[in-house]
Formats: sequence, C-alpha cells, structure tokens
Amino acid sequence: RSSWSPRQLEQIERELSSICELTGATEFSFSDPNIGFDRTRVDGKNVKIDRMERMQALGNIFRKLNIKWDGNVRADYIDQEYADLMQWSGCTSIEFGLESGDEFFLRKYVKKGHDVQSGITANECMAKTDISVMNSFVRKMPHETHEQWLHTMEHIDHIMSIAPNARA
Repeated sequence: RSSWSPRQLEQIERELSSICELTGATEFSFSDPNIGFDRTRVDGKNVKIDRMERMQALGNIFRKLNIKWDGNVRADYIDQEYADLMQWSGCTSIEFGLESGDEFFLRKYVKKGHDVQSGITANECMAKTDISVMNSFVRKMPHETHEQWLHTMEHIDHIMSIAPNARA
C-alpha cells in the first residue's frame, strides 16, 4: 500500500500562485505520473475522483495563472478526450515511461500495470495535439533477453510511424 496521496487543489493553487507572484515563473514541470489522479474521503471512505474532473480542475488553475506545464503521466490514462484536455490545460510536453515493447517482459518483470497497446494508444492520441511527447524505455533490465529488446526496438519503430513527432 502506497503512502502517496494527491495534493489538494486549493493547496496547488495557493502554492503556484505564490511562486508566480514571487518569481514571475509561468512554466512548471510536474514529476508525478498520477497528476490526473485524486481521491477524497466521503463518509469515512476513500472515493476516487475522475481523472477528467481532476485535469479540468488543474487546467482551470493553470489557465487562471497563465501557466504552461510539462510532466509525466501513465500511458494507460490517455484517451483522446484526456489528451485534448491536457492541451487545453496548458501542457506543452509529456513523458511516458513505457519501459519495454515486449508484452511478456512488461507484464512478468516490469509490472507497471499497463500493456504495450497503452503506449501505442497514448501516442496516437497525443499525435493529434500540439503536445511534445517523449517515450522512455530501459535497456538491459534484469532478465531481459536480446529478442525482447528487439521487440522493444520494433515497438519504437511502430510508435514513430504513428506519431512521427514523438521521441524515444
């Protein structure tokens, strides 16, 4: 069980507003793959808040403060509506930690909770926006075979064919 918990929107707005006022900064980088995730307590129980609602609320803050942002997000969070909302919110660049293009290796060893198709779908959606995309992969992970790495290279080639402006 993770001790991670999302920051409250009011706290985010307060902190960003202070930073903007004190420094004049208008560009921020968020290193949180769960930036669009939130939960709250209702009647003593944790309740998950829809990612679209969370990104909409963050976008309202970013737009109010005239902030552009970049960060990382889980590839399996992305559909076209979410990608469009990220662009609306001021996102200029995003990174996906895809790790491997080999389905077996990704599930058995990496265990990130998403499949190879998630990275493809995310890149297809992002290619329809103006957001710059970086896909990260890890070479020579323990137990990775040369054949599995070749699958990853083929996967990268496929992503580049559907999202030519993406980077890997």
